[in-house]
Amino acid sequence: MFFSVPAPQNEPVFTYQPGSTQRQQLQDALQELYGKHFEIPAIIGGEEVFTGSTDHCICPHDHQHKLATYHKTEEKEILRAIDAAVKARKDWEEMPFYHRSAIFLKAAEL
Repeated sequence: MFFSVPAPQNEPVFTYQPGSTQRQQLQDALQELYGKHFEIPAIIGGEEVFTGSTDHCICPHDHQHKLATYHKTEEKEILRAIDAAVKARKDWEEMPFYHRSAIFLKAAEL
């Protein structure tokens, strides 16, 4: 099998100096997110699973601030996740390298 791997590119380096555009954009984005609350489901086989058993993601610099609520899993959900992973393995192995790498590159952008 022959394939072509794209040349790596470094991300731009920002200093985030006081008064810089990058610093202001970062502070604006953080402030916007700080004012929101997210609910995070478990993802099993590509499906969102809301178990009802939840806990909170706490802001590391403000332990009183709850950033999100996440759904905890138990044995039943873990076994479903294992089954889903085993089923997906064959498709993943047969997928061309280019497509697999595109998935990781997309994840890196997030």
